Amino acid sequence: MSYFDAASQGSSEPEAGWFDLFSSRYMKVVSVGATLFLFQQFAGINAIVYYSTSVFRSAGITSDVAASAPGWGCKRFLLVLYWMF
Repeated sequence: MSYFDAASQGSSEPEAGWFDLFSSRYMKVVSVGATLFLFQQFAGINAIVYYSTSVFRSAGITSDVAASAPGWGCKRFLLVLYWMF
């Protein structure tokens, strides 16, 4: 029961803010996280949408399927902006 009593008292550590992420103490961890995020963006669905038109055209598909990929990318971009704010 003493564990719950101590937990209800709160932490004795000082409050941390957003600017603490950019201090030298956390810079390595934040850099690794940001780099992994960028690699994920280049290797994820964004890369598939980007190259899909050239893949469709090289496969010989000249219909509206190949032309609709840029529209799909623009739609995803607008939806991401909407959900961010």
